[in-house]
Amino acid sequence: MLVHRPSPTLLCLMSLWRILTPASCFPPNNQCQQIQRMALCNNLKLASVPPGLSDNLEELQLNYNNI
Repeated sequence: MLVHRPSPTLLCLMSLWRILTPASCFPPNNQCQQIQRMALCNNLKLASVPPGLSDNLEELQLNYNNI
């Protein structure tokens, strides 16, 4: 079976796209509300930081959780 790999140019463009696209454009992978570079995870009864958050967050609010 032939496996195609992304070209170096495509890999570069994909990383730039992720940097230049605000976090609010990514579909949420958790219950947190993401607004630009801020994730609001308040009142979610969390025991730890939720997975799937965007890499370019500047603020993470975890008020009223069990962390």
